[in-house]
Amino acid sequence: GLLRTGTSWVFTDKVGAATLEIDGGAPLSEAARIALNGSLQIKAVGATDGNPQWTKFANERWATLQPRDFNPFLPADWQIRDDFFSTVNPKTSALLRDGSVFVYDAIIAAGLLSCKVAP
Repeated sequence: GLLRTGTSWVFTDKVGAATLEIDGGAPLSEAARIALNGSLQIKAVGATDGNPQWTKFANERWATLQPRDFNPFLPADWQIRDDFFSTVNPKTSALLRDGSVFVYDAIIAAGLLSCKVAP
């Protein structure tokens, strides 16, 4: 069937080889579009330097965070080490830039849903 093991479906907003452009705005050549057809992978990027909320978080808020503010609410295996916010750079960490921002969105969505389900 359509959803058998080994099959991957990606739903996008009109992003594909036919509409993709090279950096600078030049469209892909016909040969490049044909080569990419069916093999293109688009990866979501959660944080970009052009996003003012991310920039403010990375430049200002990150340095003020303290593990003691989070650890009481986390299981033992998830405790944040004491030097985490001083040694991890949110601007260079792919996990923070590309993963954590979506985790934040998911947590907020779950919280909003729980308010609707159980007011």
